[in-house]
Amino acid sequence: MLAAEGHIRLGTPLDIQKAAALIDKSRVKSGGLPALTGVVLTAAQPVPGGANCVPRVPTGPAFTSTTCGTILEAMKWEKRMELAFTGYGMWMWDSRGWGDLIQGTNTEWPVPNQEMDARQHPFYSLGGGLGSSAAKGTYGF
Repeated sequence: MLAAEGHIRLGTPLDIQKAAALIDKSRVKSGGLPALTGVVLTAAQPVPGGANCVPRVPTGPAFTSTTCGTILEAMKWEKRMELAFTGYGMWMWDSRGWGDLIQGTNTEWPVPNQEMDARQHPFYSLGGGLGSSAAKGTYGF
């Protein structure tokens, strides 16, 4: 999925097709979802599936309804499904990079107090609006 994300970010039609082929390895075989290859030709085009498309994402400005996601959203969905329960904080770190965190979520953590004590430095904290918390995310919350 990292390679697929790279291709999506490059954004050329050829790269979008390369990303679609990589995403389809998980999307079609494991999830039984419609293929993206040959259907999604641009980064802004919604994924196939009509009213039953996966993933569906909140639509602004009020974020009270949903629409079909783009190939980037499909890549995020598949990566989250593939990595679920495989490691600590997997979704959080990806969501931080994608700008998907809920507003106010910590983006950094202080050095543990035992470490600071051993180095004879003062303790400090981060987050909660002190410059190291997430702004309003991609999905409007």
